Amino acid sequence: MKIKLIISLALICALFSIFAGCTEDSGTVTEPPVSSTVKFKDVQAFLQIPSQVQFTFRISDSRSHAVVINSGTLTAPFRIFEDGAEIDYSETSYFVHPAASLELDMVVLLDFTNSMAIWKEGDKSGIDLEVDWAHELIDQLAPTHRMAIMEYHDRNVDAGVIAPFSADKMALSAALDAFVAQPLDHGSSRVWDALYSAVDIFDGGASATKERTIFFITDGRETSSDKSPSDVIAYARQWQASIFIIGTGSVNNETALTEISNQTGGEYYPAGSIDSFRQRLQQISRDLGGQYKLSYTTLKRVGTHDVRVQFEYEGLSGQFDTSLDLGSIYGDDRVGVITFDSPAVTSGHLRMVVRAQHIPRNIDRIRFRLDTPKTCSVSLIASADGGLCDGWSIAGPDSLGYFELASAIPLEFGDFGPLFNIDISPVTEITISIPFELDTTIYSEGKTFTCPGSINYTAPD
Repeated sequence: MKIKLIISLALICALFSIFAGCTEDSGTVTEPPVSSTVKFKDVQAFLQIPSQVQFTFRISDSRSHAVVINSGTLTAPFRIFEDGAEIDYSETSYFVHPAASLELDMVVLLDFTNSMAIWKEGDKSGIDLEVDWAHELIDQLAPTHRMAIMEYHDRNVDAGVIAPFSADKMALSAALDAFVAQPLDHGSSRVWDALYSAVDIFDGGASATKERTIFFITDGRETSSDKSPSDVIAYARQWQASIFIIGTGSVNNETALTEISNQTGGEYYPAGSIDSFRQRLQQISRDLGGQYKLSYTTLKRVGTHDVRVQFEYEGLSGQFDTSLDLGSIYGDDRVGVITFDSPAVTSGHLRMVVRAQHIPRNIDRIRFRLDTPKTCSVSLIASADGGLCDGWSIAGPDSLGYFELASAIPLEFGDFGPLFNIDISPVTEITISIPFELDTTIYSEGKTFTCPGSINYTAPD
């Protein structure tokens, strides 16, 4: 659900001014004056039994630049209030994790039409810069994120998939290089159809726990799309996908491009020259670090309550407010929640992240088995990438096929994030379902977990 934001008039004026800050003649981006008020963008709330309240959002300053919080102080800038009273942090828990720990699928949509091919300064074309930037995004890809790469180059050909969703950096780079190396007729544009196709590639259905993002570079030249900007907005909202757009050169349909970004929780970046284009690409790379997920365990048992999240950090401040039915998620907090990220298959290996949405108290072991004759391996995720079990021991599979992860230090109560990776091979099937059995008999005092009973994968069309 979307949250009403409290934004100052000064900030609104600053946001309007940023879009006028780029000129084709100067090749530079003019920054507006700095305001101390931050903006919470694309705020979404997710309520989950037992008593788990989660918010995802991006924080940007008055220049629409990401606010990146020092990793050692992620929780300190935030305060949480229910019905005007600050929650009792000694009785409950709250956590804030950055973009690296989120379940994120991103689509990079590249414009290979003629107008981008002929847009040059020196020995670099617009297409050259697009490809270079796509490689940078691949290099920065977190282990818990997946990327797909798409392109469109002619109105007579539908937008195509260069690489399906994968977390394999080498496979993504190889697919991009192979596509760029082949001869290509750079034609005219079907901008809205291409964007609609980029939304259509997302899998797994709408999910409150998954972030979906599209990065799109275009000059906005539209010739013959069947879809309209309103179609794109409606479809992106259906999939809860945010669209970030860089408008290059003398942009056509800039109003529509800006509206698509704003209405989907993304951002529009004008870039009138090659130099400003480079600046915008760098800014988007920085802005990827300004996304966060905040989660806390509410002690409310019944009813609807007003919730406020306040933020103060290095002279910046802001807040958002909402009203939530907290009574609807009251439950036994001894029941943990484990989910699976969407699996991907690359070079015969099915890879998937196992993730916690809620951790009961004093969990220091996780034991499970995969009912398959295929080769299975388990690996940990570094804490820098959001992994909760970094430093734990891994044993198995034993004679019964069980893997066990263990640590002398238990996970923190109420925490969430990626636990570990699973790798299964060989996987050549179009559709496969592998039973997953979590051993909850190892826990005492009524503690247990809910989790999916199988890992399911269907190859993309």
